[in-house]
Amino acid sequence: DDMEQARLVRWALAMAYDREALNEQLQAGLGWPTYIGFFSPKDPNWDDKFKVPYDPQKAKEFLAQAGFPNGFEVQIFGQSDTEIRSEIADAVGGYWQQIGLKVTVLHYPYAVFRPSIVSRSNVVPHINSCDDSRTPNPWDWPRALTFTSRTRGGFSCSVESPFIAETFAKVAGEPDPAKRLAMNLELLEYLHHQMLAAGTIAVPDLIVWNPKSIREWQMRPGRFCCFNSTHNIMPAR
Repeated sequence: DDMEQARLVRWALAMAYDREALNEQLQAGLGWPTYIGFFSPKDPNWDDKFKVPYDPQKAKEFLAQAGFPNGFEVQIFGQSDTEIRSEIADAVGGYWQQIGLKVTVLHYPYAVFRPSIVSRSNVVPHINSCDDSRTPNPWDWPRALTFTSRTRGGFSCSVESPFIAETFAKVAGEPDPAKRLAMNLELLEYLHHQMLAAGTIAVPDLIVWNPKSIREWQMRPGRFCCFNSTHNIMPAR
């Protein structure tokens, strides 16, 4: 029963903020809403059934159903030294206050926070891309490693799920891409149902080059996506 109570709370929190407004107000509409960590809604395999609606009234109902009709106190870590995580945390915290929560947003650098996620002692929700969530990796690749015990001794995202760990191992050992994709779609169903990694917004990376100097530059999918594959640069003629 307490596991279901926690799931309802996670769903309430995930439904309580307006992702479209976050994207428009915080980055002038240059990004897009995200709903479930590790799975991009821009991918051809995405199904809109996994969208998380903005529904503060339903969020309040879920809180009441979970036994918190008057809300509760919660902290959010808004990392102050990376991208716009601090601003996103402030905005999400404001939305959560509107459904009755008493929210404190913590603003300090990642170096202060990191020991708690390495030691698996953190109990504070945080805005983070959790490694795999910041990549354009194909959907059949293993994912969500940082939501398992397999990264102990290093970075984590404050969740250790046996199901995710088992799925990661199965996908990593499966040579058939169609079967890998099917397994990862089951993982997406699980993450959506449990709402373990509620999305906020995607923060796009901007890479530009002078077309008079570079004619073409094919980049490979990668763990941190961005600037890579310099050996593929084709000079302009």
